[in-house]
Amino acid sequence: MSNRVYAIFFILAYAIIIYETTNQLIPSAGYITLFPVIFSLFALYGAMRYKAHIVK
Repeated sequence: MSNRVYAIFFILAYAIIIYETTNQLIPSAGYITLFPVIFSLFALYGAMRYKAHIVK
């Protein structure tokens, strides 16, 4: 369950950044915040793969 909540927050956070940057609500330098997305994907993959071991 917690891994799904993490996935929802992950998707929403990056969707908000992309939306606000493309609509120029924040400066175009806001795209810099998308660089760590690859690390977030690894964390999400680990949360999904090892969900049974997270509680222990």
